[in-house]
Amino acid sequence: MKVRERGVLPTSDVYFHTASETARRMYFYVRCVGQYQCDGNYCVRRQSYDSFLILHVLAGSGYCELDGRRVPLQQGSFALIDCYRPHCYGTDEGWEILWIHFDGVLAREYHQAIVGAKKQVIAPPNPYNAMRGLSKIYRMYHHEKRAVEPLISKNITSVLTEFLIFDGTAEKRAEHSG
Repeated sequence: MKVRERGVLPTSDVYFHTASETARRMYFYVRCVGQYQCDGNYCVRRQSYDSFLILHVLAGSGYCELDGRRVPLQQGSFALIDCYRPHCYGTDEGWEILWIHFDGVLAREYHQAIVGAKKQVIAPPNPYNAMRGLSKIYRMYHHEKRAVEPLISKNITSVLTEFLIFDGTAEKRAEHSG
């Protein structure tokens, strides 16, 4: 679906998904997914949007604002945003982003484990696996025109796991439990 939003260029796409009852009960699920090319006028400011957001900067740069702090987002970085809270993200110079708004029974727990005391911005040394997971989800909607909810959940889990591994959280827990 083409986007008509301030700052979003005509080459951008967004896809919305209504999750099945099974997905809402058992899986991570997509609310919407997209790939945007934006000029410097793109800014999203919300009090709440019932989901979590994984945003990956493919080109250019931008920012996200949470709790009154403005954090830069550079090419290659990821942001994990709790959109149930007031938030803002955008670009002053232009960017290309791949993103998913998602939710699920464990979404908040994953968010807290990943973000914890660290920043919302994640820049793994090798972003390939996380980027691949996001791309697979986007392709289901953009190219294949069908969403397979268990595969979507698997790919969201894969991306979130990459964020946990990068953070070192999983290793720290393993060290303390043994």
